[in-house]
Amino acid sequence: KETYLLFWKPPFLLPSLHFGRRGAGVARLQELLKETGLYAEAVDGIFGGKTWKAILAFQASMGLPKTGFPDPATLFLLCHSEERNAVS
Repeated sequence: KETYLLFWKPPFLLPSLHFGRRGAGVARLQELLKETGLYAEAVDGIFGGKTWKAILAFQASMGLPKTGFPDPATLFLLCHSEERNAVS
């Protein structure tokens, strides 16, 4: 099996994400999820159950471990999903 390393920095921060967390990073996360069609709610910048479920759905669609939280792999694929859709 081959191993590849990728150095990448997310374009927004999500420090200590937990239910009820508010902020611009959560709003950006919701916007990205909305672009995938997995989040149909208003972007309110609050990490709650609907955001969590949208992340779970995205992770499942990408074959990632389903945690409901945006780990580095989830964020990377979410941030690059628009590029993939443009190529497909």
